[in-house]
Amino acid sequence: MKVNAGEFVIVPKGTKHRPVVGALTKSLMIELSCTLNKENSGNLYED
Repeated sequence: MKVNAGEFVIVPKGTKHRPVVGALTKSLMIELSCTLNKENSGNLYED
């Protein structure tokens, strides 16, 4: 999915996703404080 300037995407809860860009990009990602990632899960998070 391509997102253009001024657009946004809401990823449904439970959907695995990984943003990928092909050029220098500015973006803002907002997630819940309880969202697990590799940095806050004690290595329990898996890709």
